[in-house]
Amino acid sequence: MYLLNLISKKRKEVGNLKTIIYCVISLFYPIYRKLYLELICHSFSQKSEDILIDRNLGFPKNGFYVDIGANDPSFLNNTKRFYDRGWSGINIEPNHKKYSKLCEFRRRDINLNIALADCPEGFIYFNVFNSDAASTACKEQVEENIGSSLNRVGVVEGRCPPSPLGFIAFVPIRQNLR
Repeated sequence: MYLLNLISKKRKEVGNLKTIIYCVISLFYPIYRKLYLELICHSFSQKSEDILIDRNLGFPKNGFYVDIGANDPSFLNNTKRFYDRGWSGINIEPNHKKYSKLCEFRRRDINLNIALADCPEGFIYFNVFNSDAASTACKEQVEENIGSSLNRVGVVEGRCPPSPLGFIAFVPIRQNLR
């Protein structure tokens, strides 16, 4: 049933062959991700960036990372591969739900519920979308996400303290969705 609904939605947008290819990929990608990428390759990044970084660094056994926009502690996470191998680091995540999960599952790490932002107006508005990886404080990205049919679930507001750097502020996020 899922496949038929997907085909009928996509058929309106593109031709029949493209529709079928898209639907087959959509159907089997989660299986490929779980069985091959996570279980065999031990990759948890969105596009296997963790493997690329590991290869470029020469597969070091220990190290330190800073993950800005850490998201979930394991799903589509660029540092889980390294954490599982004994590394530790700093995770920066403005979404409070994701931050709480990081605190629960990444006990060796320093987890910060803040945003890093350029906010000359004195406030930052962190937009939370139904696809966590799409959540952002960037106005242009918010418009693009809404245009690509992602649903905005809420907006979280943070006050920007004065920054001696003048362009980057560590912004504590107030977790009231409006």
